[in-house]
Amino acid sequence: MLRLRGTFPSRDGLSPATRQRIPLGISATPEGLAIAESKAVQVRVQINTNTFNWGDYLDISLPSLKEKTIAELIADFEADYFIKRARNPKSEDTYKIDYQSVFKKLPGDALLTPQVIIVAIASTHPDTRTRKRYCLALGALAKFAGLDFDTTSYTGTYGINTTSTRSIPIDEEIEKCFFTIKNDAWRWVFGMLATYGLRPHEVFRLDYDLIARGGQIAQVLEGKTGSRLVFPIYPRWYEEFDLQQVELPNVNRERPNSAVGHEVTQKFWRYKLGIKPYDLRHAWAIRSLLEGIEVAMAAQMMGHSLALHTKLYHKWIQEFHYKKAFAKYMERQ
Repeated sequence: MLRLRGTFPSRDGLSPATRQRIPLGISATPEGLAIAESKAVQVRVQINTNTFNWGDYLDISLPSLKEKTIAELIADFEADYFIKRARNPKSEDTYKIDYQSVFKKLPGDALLTPQVIIVAIASTHPDTRTRKRYCLALGALAKFAGLDFDTTSYTGTYGINTTSTRSIPIDEEIEKCFFTIKNDAWRWVFGMLATYGLRPHEVFRLDYDLIARGGQIAQVLEGKTGSRLVFPIYPRWYEEFDLQQVELPNVNRERPNSAVGHEVTQKFWRYKLGIKPYDLRHAWAIRSLLEGIEVAMAAQMMGHSLALHTKLYHKWIQEFHYKKAFAKYMERQ
């Protein structure tokens, strides 16, 4: 189907002119193209003479979503996505990671069909985070387009419970790794992640004055889950790692959370630390159990809901409570 695209007056007559499209209800044929060209000339004359009226065009029957190309569907999906939520760096970051990264793999000039979706999903490895993301994003696009196709059967077994025991460094490994980092600023970042269980980008979203004044409680000012307070586990690391001496590396903090977090991950990899930023976060969560911190409190300090925290660390929570109950039982014998 053909449409006109250009800078047109706003529909409310108040806002500045913007880039928009006018559907013509004309098929993309040689004859249709000739008609569309004449319509384009007509619209240009109306704009130049200030006689353009949206009412002359809005009653043209629109093609259904199923008749639109994938590129057009994606544009409509994105517009709908940001109508339902505030458009800010955080939501734009989420859209870019969870949807745009998947949609850009689709053939934009084709129609959305189950076959196209299956081909895209099949390009990822089964039972991986990428496969799960593709299924969620393409399932959402299919639902938006009114396409009767369920992607959940292709998701596989990947889930948040796939974190393995081997990925969690013990305290001695963390301490040893900290002192191998030669760069003072990045050593401070490592220490903060280990001591407070922060997300990588949250190191650059803190109240630094509070830390520099010697307050061992850290305050995350903004991030994936907003503001919150976190206290150190262990407090001795606050002293041993000299975290009061705030020293930030040269990182552009104005970028989206994912970009900042990715730079932290890349730096750890370049330093060949053998420990990933999220390994330190998982270790903090498990350490909170061993130190007897209530699960609800630990979840709050990590910026999790209790349900998500329990599900994510179910394996270790269950094991901890089992051992604790057994120890109490043995004390009574």
